[in-house]
Amino acid sequence: MEAKTSKDQPGIRAFTIWDSFKKRFGILKTTYGIIYILLLSVAVAAVPVKLFLFYKAMGITSNLILVWLISCLLIFLLFASFKNKWIPTIIFLGISFLMFADAAYSSFFNRYLSISMLGAAGLLGGVQESVKEVVKPKFFAFFIDAALIFLVLGYGQIIKIKAARRNDQHSLNGKSDAAPMPTLNYNDNLTNSASRLIREQKHPLFAILVLTMILSGFSNNYVLASLANQEFFSYHIQDLGNRLLSQNQGMYVDENDILISTGTYEKEKNGPLFGVAKGRNLIVVQVESLQNWAVTTRYNGQEITPNLNALIKDQSIYFDNYYEQRGSGNTSDAEYATNNSLYGSINSYTYGLFSDNYFRGLPWQLKENGYSTAAFHGYKKDFWSRETAYPGQGFDTFYSQDDFSTTLITGMGIDDTAFFSESIAYMKEMKQPFYGFLVTLSNHFPYQMPNKYLKIPLKDADQGTIFGNYINSANHTDYAIGELMKELKAAGLYDNAIIAIYGDHFGLTPNDPEIYASLSRYLGKNYDYDTMMNVPLIIHIPGLERNQRISISGGQLDFMPTMAYLLGLEKLDTLYFGHNLLTAKTGFVAEQAYMPKGSFIADDIIFEMSKDGVFENSRAWNFRTGEKIPLEDCRSGYLKSLLVIDSSEHYLSKDMLRKVLLKDQQE
Repeated sequence: MEAKTSKDQPGIRAFTIWDSFKKRFGILKTTYGIIYILLLSVAVAAVPVKLFLFYKAMGITSNLILVWLISCLLIFLLFASFKNKWIPTIIFLGISFLMFADAAYSSFFNRYLSISMLGAAGLLGGVQESVKEVVKPKFFAFFIDAALIFLVLGYGQIIKIKAARRNDQHSLNGKSDAAPMPTLNYNDNLTNSASRLIREQKHPLFAILVLTMILSGFSNNYVLASLANQEFFSYHIQDLGNRLLSQNQGMYVDENDILISTGTYEKEKNGPLFGVAKGRNLIVVQVESLQNWAVTTRYNGQEITPNLNALIKDQSIYFDNYYEQRGSGNTSDAEYATNNSLYGSINSYTYGLFSDNYFRGLPWQLKENGYSTAAFHGYKKDFWSRETAYPGQGFDTFYSQDDFSTTLITGMGIDDTAFFSESIAYMKEMKQPFYGFLVTLSNHFPYQMPNKYLKIPLKDADQGTIFGNYINSANHTDYAIGELMKELKAAGLYDNAIIAIYGDHFGLTPNDPEIYASLSRYLGKNYDYDTMMNVPLIIHIPGLERNQRISISGGQLDFMPTMAYLLGLEKLDTLYFGHNLLTAKTGFVAEQAYMPKGSFIADDIIFEMSKDGVFENSRAWNFRTGEKIPLEDCRSGYLKSLLVIDSSEHYLSKDMLRKVLLKDQQE
């Protein structure tokens, strides 16, 4: 009978493998080695835990496990690709920093941080208190695994040095027969063994091909597209590629349809209120973080905004289904959308990227009708690049913090009461008719007010919360607006004015569990997009013999044509996307910031595009009834939303207003 070899005998084979393991990892025989293996095990286990927590923090739900597994595999391949493990560890630390930044950014903006927004990092100094609130302590846990890996490598280096010294000592003492201390071979550890295992597979190219398809994002397969749009490495690789190749502007734009946004105003200006404020001074107040839920409601028995409520009931038109439509520039992009009826860029803040573009928004339209124009903002003149952008926007003069004598600071900048008072003094000196555009700052996240401004007693559950802070902060800004109206009357500027007041963007994010719980409790329903994105627009016209409440959906892009109608402008000689809300029968609001690109609001219907970019994973509902809407009923609106947003981005990136409106000039 033929003798069996050791590999044919399970018992002997297992013993041989164990013996080989002990030989390879002889370090286990020492206390140092046991500690090292324990540290290594904890570090290895911490990586997938970190990745899973990261995706939970990013709000990833579709194909979460697959997304997580791919990231785990890619991290493993990173470490398996280098013999010197310090190299991938340093790279991994950089990855951890980016995940930290992504999670902090997403907690307020509901999306990954793009490489373009890194260019706006210099603005963080102006919003330090906001950054402190957004950067949650839990996000620092994303560095634990990287710290453990550094500890493992450092500890292994210590073991190696100690082993070398002990072996050298044995040699000096002539004890060559003594067993030397086992050394740790960095190039022959568990990671490299697994790496060799992968290389020995018969079809490694197949795995590489699948990963490449996922990272490229070009597949039409729903699952692969979902993975590509959500997975950390995939997103940032695509984002970097788009940034370098400029391939993300105007994806859906046909150059033949470049005039898609012209010619609507002339068809919409026929109505009873056309020219009702013709020749009047226009005063527009963009209120920081003012959400519509705070208007016309009571908290703990008191009105939060009594002065705005009084305005709504007196010679005003109130739009209660009005929504923010900003880009990545927050407040600055809200004012850009309002004045230009175009979307701000989602890549970074518009004033910084495109300050040299040619614009023909509301300030220019009014200047051509004899208006003088001025912008007022109680903060640093270079914040959001306003100093360089405002002249191109059509403002003759910009009054910044440097032009105000007051030192009273509330929120982010000059207190609203002092800001309004000094702004009125400047407006009194302007040639009439004038357009005064005022941007407030007191109601700024995290909404901390001096004790003297805390006028509304908070319930016990809301003490010390962001929601509780917001109640009193919004109340203070409302008080300042009341004082503004009194001072306009005292200055003789009230009767011949049309005064528009609107919120720039939401102030309370539902991504914060405490905020979500507080607002859901206050509203008596889940805090969702219909409430979060909804900002008020109040147009007050002294002498108007009517009050009107309009509930068709509208957004900040609709402001310019609506205001042009009231001011009696005969035409809007520019490119724009908005509609006159005073004659429109239905409304449509395309969204790109916070709600994923392709989302829209059409009167009572909200369509939220899935974060993974797959239409079939989206949701739609009637926010008044709570009834779900079939997704197929929203496909045309989804495509329209993409077209509008991409067209607007295309106009910016190609400076299309210069091409179309100044045909004798070259790009």
